[in-house]
Amino acid sequence: LGYISRTLFNNTVTIPSDWYGYVNTLNNPFSLTEKRRYKTNNPLRAGDTVKYNCTAVYDGVQETLFDKNDELIFSEGAEVQKYIFELNITIPDITLLNKRITGVNIYRAIGTSGSYSNWQLIGHMTFVDSGNDLSSVGSLKNVTIMGFADNVVIAKSDNHTAIAQSSYSESLFGTNSKAIGVDGGWDGIDGATATPLGTLPYVYYTTARQMSQAQKYIVLPSTTGLVAGGTLVVEDEILNIGGTITPGSMNEDTGYNTDSAVTWSSGQTGVSVIIDHSDGDVSNVFRVGDKISIASSSGLLEITAIGYNSSTTETTLTVKNTNATGGTSVNGDIMMREIATGGIYVDIQTRAYESTTAVAHPNNANVGRASSPDYVGFYLDDDADLGNSYLDASGSFVGSAWQVEKRLTGGRYTDISGYGGTSGAYSGNYIGILFPNNISEFSDNITVNQLVGSMVFRGEGSFEIEANGAYDADIGGCWIKVSESFGVSAGSSVNKSQFVGELLEGFGISTAQGSTTPGMGFAKDSNKITITCRDYRLEDLGESPNQTIYSNRVNGQYAKQLKGRLFLGNIYLNPEDKSEEHSDWIAYSELNQFDTIPVSNVISFDDREGGDVTGLGVLFSRLVIFKPQAIFVLNVTDPISPSSWSVAESKHNIGNVATQGVVEVHDSIYFVYHDGIYRLSSNTIASSTATPSVMDKVSDPIDDQFQLASDKTAIIGIFDPARQEIIYKWLEGSDQKVWGYNYVKKSWRKIDMGTGVINMLNYDENGRPLNYDRTNNKIIKFDTANASISKWKSKRFPLDLHRKRLLRYGTVQFVGTDTLTYNLYLDGAGSASFTKSITADGGIVRFPIKRYAKKFEIELSTASSTNAFTLERLQIEME
Repeated sequence: LGYISRTLFNNTVTIPSDWYGYVNTLNNPFSLTEKRRYKTNNPLRAGDTVKYNCTAVYDGVQETLFDKNDELIFSEGAEVQKYIFELNITIPDITLLNKRITGVNIYRAIGTSGSYSNWQLIGHMTFVDSGNDLSSVGSLKNVTIMGFADNVVIAKSDNHTAIAQSSYSESLFGTNSKAIGVDGGWDGIDGATATPLGTLPYVYYTTARQMSQAQKYIVLPSTTGLVAGGTLVVEDEILNIGGTITPGSMNEDTGYNTDSAVTWSSGQTGVSVIIDHSDGDVSNVFRVGDKISIASSSGLLEITAIGYNSSTTETTLTVKNTNATGGTSVNGDIMMREIATGGIYVDIQTRAYESTTAVAHPNNANVGRASSPDYVGFYLDDDADLGNSYLDASGSFVGSAWQVEKRLTGGRYTDISGYGGTSGAYSGNYIGILFPNNISEFSDNITVNQLVGSMVFRGEGSFEIEANGAYDADIGGCWIKVSESFGVSAGSSVNKSQFVGELLEGFGISTAQGSTTPGMGFAKDSNKITITCRDYRLEDLGESPNQTIYSNRVNGQYAKQLKGRLFLGNIYLNPEDKSEEHSDWIAYSELNQFDTIPVSNVISFDDREGGDVTGLGVLFSRLVIFKPQAIFVLNVTDPISPSSWSVAESKHNIGNVATQGVVEVHDSIYFVYHDGIYRLSSNTIASSTATPSVMDKVSDPIDDQFQLASDKTAIIGIFDPARQEIIYKWLEGSDQKVWGYNYVKKSWRKIDMGTGVINMLNYDENGRPLNYDRTNNKIIKFDTANASISKWKSKRFPLDLHRKRLLRYGTVQFVGTDTLTYNLYLDGAGSASFTKSITADGGIVRFPIKRYAKKFEIELSTASSTNAFTLERLQIEME
């Protein structure tokens, strides 16, 4: 039973704050499945097979064992080395998952010729929210890649047209008239072009709204990559973007009119605005939450509902007035004033720009932007190679510094002004451009080195992105450096290659987010959670301590915690299966994982007489193991290393015989043997002595009463810290006897439970004894004032062996409001020979007895109540 209050998966799952009860068996509800595999050009790991498995994490630290039946094995021979395996764990309904489960671990083992390495942890995810969000799993993205030949330099310049039109012809003696230098060196220029990138792929969106033929705005899901004053292509119509992409205020004509005059009052709701039915269904032009105005009225009307009547072909907008004033008989153009959440308003300067006619466009129409990049391309000698140039002098991915020089007479060269820059030059067969086919997939833009570790797949081949620049709106993509050559051959022009591929972003590969390791992410669909692990160059994070143990089903009769491990005594292994009973064994948990007790974590304790483990205790940071005829001490020197532990056995041939007889009190342990109750102190098992050497028998003062116990193995003991007592219960035949031993005063007292029966002793939330009386079906708390009698009887005092002596007076002093009954028993009589009721509270009462006897006993008692009673003085006078 535990109190759980937490949120999971980036605050998308909330566990209501409450007490939850779960068994302490750690079951693993997770299993791995293959979602997809990606083949790379080069090996990623060794071996000819690879297998995966997973474990569940409970309470943030406790880990389940492996389930051999859930191993996921890939055995494609040497080709398995080249695959990136994408593995999934599906939680069908997160609300039904055991709420103690807080995470998952992913393990990998590499096999060669049938022999596997140890399981290595490669991935971990903690579901519980922390300061940072967990990584999300993105889908594959379609991209276009453009690569260049080694003899090509692409340089960014506003002067690209003029540079391209310069003469680069060789001189009479075959020497280039101009040369270019980058950080990879210098080479002569054979030619240049102002359009080195050719026709670039469009950057695609889809419209978020239907668009009328007349309206001068467009609603898009994102504005990433748009350039003020640039162009958009909506289906076949070209639009010119305004000087400001999204002006602060909006008052745009939707191109639609009211069908009749509209009147509204201050704060009125439910007003109907009917749109001219000749336009048909135009409900996709508007959204609930938009704010509109009509004609010249400045009053804002917020749309609360939209309907279309196919019979009348009328679209009706239901609106509410958001102003303090109303409007009367307003008719005319419907003006869009504010776009609701879910779309971004983009201002259009010119419709049908470079095309003939503006037309209406449906919702989800394709929108593209054709780029006009300010780059110039140089092609050099066929054998030229200026290296992979893409960094500036400070090491930033913005292109190398570059400069064009012209040849002077005498073989000298000089810089050409305006033909160079401190950055912007790219060259090499490993350098290219990545164009996202849908810019909305990169709505936050692409930042420097965001794509490092990502893969681009092209059929059976692949490229790994080793570095990338920021998104360049001028080209609609970003420059990248890849792990392998694009293989473009040099020629007498700006030779390039362009291909379509799939981008597999390395989520969490460079820097894991939240409480995850690289390569881990999740996706959520309603209550369904899918956890993904992409094994792409994931490092080994450490071995599992339980490589070949597949069961932690261990039940024990006794339990004790010591140095971060839970020890169980008198155990059953695999209780739901083989039910192996090992009554003389103890088992121990994994470190700080009390519910994870592998069946291999066991120690047997054999003594001369044999028998079961009958109790566990802890003294002086050592585990004490009791058997009926033996006591063992397990010295846990280093809890991390069980091989360093040692065992010693007591030389005394006694132990604990009662299954509930072991009681720990501070620095002592009390236990029950056939002939009495003993105390074992920390001094007796100190490191100076190999085994316990002194046994302190504490039951000697009541030995006659203890020996009357019918069954010593049924004696129950429990510690009462409030009274500094150990309470013991045993049976004399069918009669219950309860005694309390004060370990400070080393004295015993007999406890009368009245009609209460001690059956099941345990501790309450305050550490006080608690008993469940099965006979009367009630709970008895020892720290609660229960009605009970006070009763005391003295031993038998002899007066004379030959003649009777006179008992003159008795004296009593007590504190209490209850009436005290004073009984005097003479010469062994079974009934009282003298009785007196005394009601004084705090005073001294002296009274005559006047009885003759050779011996006597005194008995004091009060009626059952919750009142306190203290005897302060008891005296008898005789001749």
